[in-house]
Amino acid sequence: MTTHHSTTPMSTLVIFEDEHVTGFGPLALTRPVFELVCGMTSLREKITRAFPRDRTVLLCRSYLAPTLREQTCLAVNDLSQHDDDCLFVNGRALLTEKLELATGDALTANGELVAVSLSRVAAARVLQDGVAALAAEAKTTRAVDLPVIRHPWELIARQGEELAREFATTNPSVRRGAQLPVGSHVVGERSDLFIEEGATVLPGVVFDVSGGPIYVGHGVTIRPPTYIQGPACIGEGGSLDGAQIRAGTTLGPRCGVGGEVSASVFLEGANKKHAGFVGHSYLGAYVNCGALTTTSNLKNNTKSVRVQLAASTAALDTGQLFVGSCIGDHTMLGIGTLLNTGAVVGCGCNVFGGGVSPKYIPSFMWGGNHGFVEHQLDKMLETTAIVRHRRGVMLTEAYRELLARGFDDTAQDRGAFFASRDRQEP
Repeated sequence: MTTHHSTTPMSTLVIFEDEHVTGFGPLALTRPVFELVCGMTSLREKITRAFPRDRTVLLCRSYLAPTLREQTCLAVNDLSQHDDDCLFVNGRALLTEKLELATGDALTANGELVAVSLSRVAAARVLQDGVAALAAEAKTTRAVDLPVIRHPWELIARQGEELAREFATTNPSVRRGAQLPVGSHVVGERSDLFIEEGATVLPGVVFDVSGGPIYVGHGVTIRPPTYIQGPACIGEGGSLDGAQIRAGTTLGPRCGVGGEVSASVFLEGANKKHAGFVGHSYLGAYVNCGALTTTSNLKNNTKSVRVQLAASTAALDTGQLFVGSCIGDHTMLGIGTLLNTGAVVGCGCNVFGGGVSPKYIPSFMWGGNHGFVEHQLDKMLETTAIVRHRRGVMLTEAYRELLARGFDDTAQDRGAFFASRDRQEP
């Protein structure tokens, strides 16, 4: 790919959201889409690596800004301090290589804007008119071949290749890691296994890197008879106890896992400590899966999976055979919960009673097959504070306000869900 070198020595990197955030369902209710993970890192982290700049500014929905500032310590929705050119990059772009643009250049992929480099004056106009005005400010446009993500299942489909790519591009001197613990076993090349200092691996654990690398973070504890099949990434502070981790899986910081997990992403603090299967699924932060919670990731007729992202909209054809569940932050799934192929469960839900749950459950719902009611926000926040405290993470006032805003914003979706259920009654 031909690259163009910037004509200015300094520029500000601006990572932005656009109107397609709704395509990510409940995962985007509590975070900008560029904070979603694929492989070892978030979309934002890939962008900052591909477009190294002197300063980074994040543009997102206004109600997300306070918590994003807390979590990243970056400027959010504020370009008042910039006095140079700005490189705007779409937060849905999955970037895998370094690119350079001259001022006035724009990059597109499959008709979607990926990046545009603007002068300080043009950037100021965009801030006034909104990111929808970005393309009109570009002087030249060229197409590039890279993915711009629209839905969570696209992230899952790219898990394996992205895990392998990021592991391979990590500095080998950084990847030396700890010695292989006595009594554990490696299938394949030892160089494809990285275990950070401070991880604890007990005898009897098997690392299978014959199909891809495995990364184990600091403070992880792995107990037998755990089997991990690469490519896979186990985030810092995690705990695996008798788990079967299949290829294409990323576990974020402080995740606890037992049973079988395949080709899935668990964000920070997600928990599945007991028997059951989770496959080709995306679990938000601090989701808890009770014993025997199981997701279907393949239809019996082996046709492509359809996914519904809102109660009032039609299901989308993913074009993929393997699609599990998408589950929003802080949702609790009781023992024996069974989730159908392509199921979506919103943020802040409490689902219990066992059996096959509805294929779509809006955010902030309480109940199961016997019926659902709206989850009381104060009760949900109380549970959330307890769960986060147990992981050593406080529930800040900014995050409380974010969840309260999410509760209000999803009221209409819950109303549509109840109306549809009423129409189904005999």
